[in-house]
Order: sequence, then structure tokens, then C-alpha cells
Amino acid sequence: MSREMAYVVTVNKIDPIEGKDRIVYAHFAENGYGVICDKSFSEGDKAVYFEVDSVLPVRPEFEFLRKRCYKENLNGFLIKNMKMNGLYSNGLIIHFSELGLKEMKAGTALTDKLNVKKFEDFADASPKQTKRNPVCDFMMKHFLTRWLAKKIWFHSKVGGEFPVQYISKSDETNIQNEKAMFEKWKDIPCYITRKHEGQSVTMIMLPNKKSFDTRVFGRNTNGNEKQYAFADKQKIDERFKQVWKDTKHCYAVQGEFCGPGIQKNIHCLKDYRFFVYTVKDITEGKLLPFFDMCDFCDKYGFERVKCVVSSYLLSKKFSSVNELQEYTEHMWFKKDTTDKNPESWDDVDDRVINDKKPDGYMRWEGIVIRGMNNEFSFKVKSNEYALIF
Repeated sequence: MSREMAYVVTVNKIDPIEGKDRIVYAHFAENGYGVICDKSFSEGDKAVYFEVDSVLPVRPEFEFLRKRCYKENLNGFLIKNMKMNGLYSNGLIIHFSELGLKEMKAGTALTDKLNVKKFEDFADASPKQTKRNPVCDFMMKHFLTRWLAKKIWFHSKVGGEFPVQYISKSDETNIQNEKAMFEKWKDIPCYITRKHEGQSVTMIMLPNKKSFDTRVFGRNTNGNEKQYAFADKQKIDERFKQVWKDTKHCYAVQGEFCGPGIQKNIHCLKDYRFFVYTVKDITEGKLLPFFDMCDFCDKYGFERVKCVVSSYLLSKKFSSVNELQEYTEHMWFKKDTTDKNPESWDDVDDRVINDKKPDGYMRWEGIVIRGMNNEFSFKVKSNEYALIF
């Protein structure tokens, strides 16, 4: 399923805002966000919630947003983060009656019904989910039937579409959308990496009759000219030939493609870089555990994303999603160190106790947390970063 941008929530807590008589701060039972709204909402009310990066269509009921949110290039109203009195407002809530709707049960999806779109950079748009074949998935998991599955489903050459039969597209869940994930995984060993602001790219050894073909893919389709040029310059095909020589297995390497002209290039990189966060042995159909992934990258010359900590229990430091979010708000990197390997980047995190940017530092986009053996993964994005960019 694609991510829902508009759905029904239950207001489970209302906080006053100091010095403000007409507005309050609302929390919800279904997610971990907070929204600044007027006093017409009460605890227990249900409302329609619009996530950050929602693009609302031009309709009379949304005209009150025109002055602050209308974007001509989108022909719609873009909902972004805002901050007031030290509070982050993550989205928008509206009464059913204002949208001409009858009250609905919590969790009801309204994205399509209200014609709400998600704002994304075209080159790095979130993946459109492709329906998986459960029979194929079952057969690929078992050695005795894997050869037959490949013969039936994978014999044809992959064209421009992302090869989902070999590796999933990259699209981490935001922990604020799935609060229960924290309690479920907080005592499972994990590792934490920084989010590099770039484009999701997959470099893959696509199996053929003799060995493999080296291909590069963006998040949804065949890679662009810059990404293929980078792969040629970095001799990715030669590296994969060595992988094949050593293992006779095909692998997929997934990471963030960063550099000039990509997003805001917050790392001030002068050349393109590829920071790996996932490696999959597609012959065996298995993601490599953390330490095996590190060994693979080190052996074959792939840079990895900046790792904060590994073999770590979230419960050691955080008691809630809110504490994890607060931790993410205080992460910085020193600009003049980013031409080096990410592991040596001069990094500042929870030692920064206020929102003032340290001299010579830039704010990280957020973090990604994964189980050491790929049991789970989710991201935590910085609200402050979203306000700046």
C-alpha cells in the first residue's frame, strides 16, 4: 500500500499554548504527531488529518489556506511543518462538516476521496508499490524450489522498471506514523545511521544465463545519466565481477546518491557519492546482517552511510517515541569534514542542548534505525530540518 496522506484521527489530548487564547495543541491516538489548531476541537473528537507534504486540491473548503500554503507550480495547497512557541505543528486537522463529510471511524483513509497528493521531488519520489506474487515469494525462500521460480518468473530481461522480484524499493516508515513499532522493537539489538539527503539508488547484479548484467536503478525506474556515469567512473561493474568471482552469487547494493544538484546538497559535496545502507544476496534471497554488510562494503570498496551506534537497544536511552524524536532534533555535522569517509565525519548529537546551530555545522536530516539482522527498519526525521528545507 502507498502511504496515506489524509485519514481520520482521534484527538486524545489537548494542551494549552502559553500566551495564546484562540489556539491549542492537539495530539492523536493513531499517530505520534502534534498539530496546532483552533479551540473548536476537544478530546475524544474525530477529525480529518492531513500529513506534512500533503498537496490539497483547489477547492472552496481549502481556500483558507491560500495565503500561507498555495503553490502555483503544484496548483494546490502544500502542507508543511511549522513551529510556534517551541511546538512543532505536523500537519493539519479539519472537522468533517467543513469538508461536507459525515463522521467516520478512526483510521479511515481519505487520500483518494479528497484527491490529496504527496509532494515529492520527482527524481526521488516514494515507490509505487507493486503487488507481490505470494507463490513466487514462497518458492524463492526454499532452495529446492528456487530454481523453478527463477525459470517461471525471472527469465525475461528486466526493462526500465525497478526489479522488485530481486529487492524491495527503499521507503522507510516514519516512526511517528507507526508508534507501536517503538514498543515492539525497542529491546531488539539495532544499529542507527544518519539520513543522508540524497536520492535512493540501487546498483544490482541482474542474473543472466552465464553470470550477470550490471544495472543501476533509481527508486522507481532505470537510473539516470548521472547515476550511470558515476557507476562507470567508480568501476562498479569491475567490483561486481570480483564479487561474482569470489562468491558466484549476485548481489544488490542500495544507498543514497548524493552530490551537486541533488536535493539541497547539504553536505556541500563537490563530487557525487554513493552511501550504502542495504546489501542483499539476491541469489540466496537474503539481506546481509549489519556486520556482514560492513564486511562486504569494506572488501569491495563501497562507502557506507554514517553509523552512529550498532548492537544497541533503544530501551537503554529512550522511553518513548517523543524522546527518540527529541534526540533526532539535536544532530549536526561539520561541513568541512564531509569530503572524507562518513565514519570520520565530525559529528555532534545529544551534547547539543539547545536549537542553536554550532558554528561551522549543519543539521542532519534525521536517522534510520534497523535491526542488526534486518528484523525491522524505520526512520525518524528532524522537524527542525523540515522547517529549514
